[in-house]
Amino acid sequence: RDSLEGKHLFGLANLMLETGDFRRSIDLYRKLNVQTPKWSCPWRHKGEALYRLGDLAESEQALLKAVETRPTHYDAWVWLARVQRDMGKRKEALASIKKAFENKHKDIEDPEEELAAGEDVKLLDEILVLNGVKPGKLAAERERIISKEK
Repeated sequence: RDSLEGKHLFGLANLMLETGDFRRSIDLYRKLNVQTPKWSCPWRHKGEALYRLGDLAESEQALLKAVETRPTHYDAWVWLARVQRDMGKRKEALASIKKAFENKHKDIEDPEEELAAGEDVKLLDEILVLNGVKPGKLAAERERIISKEK
């Protein structure tokens, strides 16, 4: 019964997130974090909602909790890299996007939920440039990181 209620609450929170009602979605994700603290998905989605509200520090904390509870959570790593990039944490963002590629296709609860094709690669390129990779070396460095995914 509890897990069913949790899944319904998660579905409602996700609907709030999708419709732009970020504050209400965050409240619901917080309830889920209390009820099921080891479930990484509410932490990940709360991180996204906080990001969309512009609260980068809280977003980073939620996403760190998501990857702590499930270290193979691919899209949590991608979101964490995005947040860290926007916070100016270049090295942390690079480490996070590398972890994302290490876990891509390895731990996805719902394949339809995986990021849009190429979104992760675009973010990787942006983070590599922020970390001083020159345009002429970008493709080789990208391929080196992505090839570790397989």
